Amino acid sequence: MTHETRSPNSFSVPMPITEAAHQMAQTFASQQPTPGKREQIYRNTLAVYAVHHYLQLLGIPTDLSAGDCWNPMVRLALDVADLEVTGRGRLECRPVEPDQAVCMIPTEAQVDRIGYIVVEIDAAQQEATLLGFVDQVSGTALGLRELRSLTQFPAYLQQVQPKIVLSQWFEGIFYGAWQILEAVFTRQPQDIAWAGLGNLRSAQIRRAKTLDLGLLLNQKTVALVIALQSEVSETPAVGNITVLIQVLPMGKEEHLPPGLKLKVNLESEQAEVEARAADNLIQLEFSEPPGTPVTVQVQLADTLVTEEFIV
Repeated sequence: MTHETRSPNSFSVPMPITEAAHQMAQTFASQQPTPGKREQIYRNTLAVYAVHHYLQLLGIPTDLSAGDCWNPMVRLALDVADLEVTGRGRLECRPVEPDQAVCMIPTEAQVDRIGYIVVEIDAAQQEATLLGFVDQVSGTALGLRELRSLTQFPAYLQQVQPKIVLSQWFEGIFYGAWQILEAVFTRQPQDIAWAGLGNLRSAQIRRAKTLDLGLLLNQKTVALVIALQSEVSETPAVGNITVLIQVLPMGKEEHLPPGLKLKVNLESEQAEVEARAADNLIQLEFSEPPGTPVTVQVQLADTLVTEEFIV
């Protein structure tokens, strides 16, 4: 059998395996039913900790507990080693053995990831070595010769668009151009169509941003409005979140351009609404648990604006 070898020029970063990392990995592993699963969880946890410490050194904030690998039920069912990079998304931190030439990427770790860092775990030497990264994978086998140098990683991460996690809005965490409604609309709230909608008025969180559809609107803009209501108001991250999405005209315009479409794509369903000649808004509403990916599209003829969210 022929084995692939690593590139001798690959850049790697050694990180010590701390006592805290060992203890957490052992705790997670001890909860598993089989020796194989215990070993998997142990190594995955060490890999996540190593990447977490590396990003801390770079001044890049992370949230260890936000990943699926910190969820006991998910750990048991899936092989994931994800780390939430605050405001960016999830990195997959895949462990490999010393001198291993190929890193296996489970199918469940190939979605909702902004990148993959491969970590060599040498438990005997109390050391984890970050071997490199890729921004995406195309299958379950990643050859280590394909890894990019970690010297390129900070610049790559800067290019990753901040991920809009709607449930974080309840915590006052906002990214991108989302503003309070009064900062987007020049008219008073009582003069705007959405002010009369009970669902939106009672929403816990309301934010808006302008969308430029270019020449099709004669350089005018419309506004995309998102309103959130948690079914469990004291703990928004527990129950479903009701999301109301609207498109409204801006400035002195009273109506949307006919044919303007609002589309919402969820994992389980799709919905679409189209503006008619006298419509002053179009809207769609859904209720999903936190963590659900959603794609919102606003389209006029061939011009399409897409927004990606996580509920």
